[in-house]
Amino acid sequence: MKIYFDPLGQQIQTQVSGATCKIGITEPGERLKTFFNDIKAAFGANAYTIGKESDLSDCVYPTYDVLVLTNRINYTYDKETLANILTFVHSGGGLWCMSNHAGFEEGTFQLNDHVAFDSAVTTVFFTSLQAAAYGSKDPSNNKVILNGKNLYPHPTVTGQKGWPLAPSSNSTAVSSIVTRSFCGVYANSFTDTVAGLSGLDNVINQQNGDTVTPGVTWARAIDSDSSGNNGNTLAGKGRVVIGADAGWLGGKETVCPGPGEYPNGDNAQYALNTLCWLGKYTGDT
Repeated sequence: MKIYFDPLGQQIQTQVSGATCKIGITEPGERLKTFFNDIKAAFGANAYTIGKESDLSDCVYPTYDVLVLTNRINYTYDKETLANILTFVHSGGGLWCMSNHAGFEEGTFQLNDHVAFDSAVTTVFFTSLQAAAYGSKDPSNNKVILNGKNLYPHPTVTGQKGWPLAPSSNSTAVSSIVTRSFCGVYANSFTDTVAGLSGLDNVINQQNGDTVTPGVTWARAIDSDSSGNNGNTLAGKGRVVIGADAGWLGGKETVCPGPGEYPNGDNAQYALNTLCWLGKYTGDT
């Protein structure tokens, strides 16, 4: 497995350069340290690469199996980059596109257009993002736990024989995902739900105080069986997972750009399962 990370994603930017929070805390580049260590343990010391080219032109299939986007907030995807991503997936690569909730403008409840850049990617695969900030009704703790009926029998959740175990796991099955404020992914007929948002009475749209919008999910998956307009296969020979949050990948010792939730629940196993499914992992590194 060879995994390529977009260098302009917010989580990668924080990992590489560190971050300074509004509350004045400055962190070194430790954001994804535990996640990266798990990747190396599962797939080999040289399994991942952080790109150096902003247009992702050096991410090609089959040189890399999976492309990971960790929520762009300051950098657009130009037409050439989008074309490269589409070609990568249609050729057989896996794409994990994670967005995040929209940030609130200082002192107001007006949302910044936080998902605009990620939407350019998801739209290519007939999937939309909702620029909202779903989170817990408890203002002191935005944790949201997705479990039970909200986790659907998709390989990223059920796991498969031969897939690697995270250090904290004894099974590849995922029974809970812990996240914080997140946006939403619009369901459509061409995707499979990975994690839903139904029946979550403890979750609200923090933009307007409404309950979870019907039909919005936390993660969706697309593969070669998913057909769009005129029966065209959306993912070609590849696979796609679109998620509504990227901050959950952060280590527990980090708080910028938000508290990390990676060690909680089965987050680590879900991350490995998603990479395995996207990269069509068979047990060979």
